[in-house]
Amino acid sequence: MLVSNMFPSKKYPFFGTFVESFYLGLSERGINFVGLAVINKISNDIVSKAFSYFRLFSKILFFSATKSYRVLYIHYAGFHALFCLLVWFLMPGVKLVLNFHGSDLLGRSSEVKPVWWKLKLMKIASLIVLPSNYFKEKLLQKHPFLLEKVYVSPSGGVDTSLFFLLPQAS
Repeated sequence: MLVSNMFPSKKYPFFGTFVESFYLGLSERGINFVGLAVINKISNDIVSKAFSYFRLFSKILFFSATKSYRVLYIHYAGFHALFCLLVWFLMPGVKLVLNFHGSDLLGRSSEVKPVWWKLKLMKIASLIVLPSNYFKEKLLQKHPFLLEKVYVSPSGGVDTSLFFLLPQAS
């Protein structure tokens, strides 16, 4: 099951495109997602956001109660990941994968200072996906015991038709 608090919508087609790229990329490679619990942004007002999170939590509970899955993949470990932690405890045998992107790991500083529940998530996770070696270095400076769980992968991959290396001038 894929869980994320951001995913493109018709009104906001660029909101969370890296999550959509990840989802489509793995789906094209034969990975079957039995549940897609995501927030499709519809508005910026507080009532819409609250409703969106209520719907997200409802989807997580629904999929957990009705579907059989082996991996709970949390893309962008924001506040919604705390709810996933609670659900994970009720799902014996389900592996947990965390995919951090930046601010969800470092906050507004350059130091890794995860809140207690994010550190708990990292300890029980089977895999921690980070977007670069920079974030890997920052995480392992504070929590070297996580080394065996860390995997570096650009968020949603890199579109080589848009981003490519130019020949170096000599």
